Amino acid sequence: MTSLVGKNAQLAQRVKEVNSAVSAHETIEKRMGAEIDKYKSDFYATLAMPFINQFITLHNMLLKDLNGCEEELAEAGEGAETAALDELYSTLKFYVETTEGALSNCGVDMFTPEVGTPASIPNEQPKCSVLKTIDTEDPAQRGMIAEVRSCGYAYNGKVLRPAKVIVYKTK
Repeated sequence: MTSLVGKNAQLAQRVKEVNSAVSAHETIEKRMGAEIDKYKSDFYATLAMPFINQFITLHNMLLKDLNGCEEELAEAGEGAETAALDELYSTLKFYVETTEGALSNCGVDMFTPEVGTPASIPNEQPKCSVLKTIDTEDPAQRGMIAEVRSCGYAYNGKVLRPAKVIVYKTK
């Protein structure tokens, strides 16, 4: 009987050691999985970033052309020139929407700050780049966005290109 009690104690000790080894293995496996996921994410970002930056540049150029075409259409009268401008506007709009979809599919978020909100928030990554400032008499408007010139772009919560804005300043 004592020998059976001794063997039972040895078996219990072995079960405890195996459980400890399994737990250590699971911990290592989870940590390695997290490291592999991080590596894959960084690897994708590194490969995709040159493409994403070029696409952002293309999107900005198309948006600028679209806005210019929209202004010309607003000033144009009737006639063949207006029809050609209208066709150009439709084409540019299609390409703007296509590039926005492609950027979104790559994980890029486009954001446009609102007029009347602060251009910068303390302890936050800057989301706006101030192109110029304009004077105001109202001290409550100081540092507020007066006009948005272009949207901003972010990837994985990190700002790739800040939105370009005009901000109020007090004299």
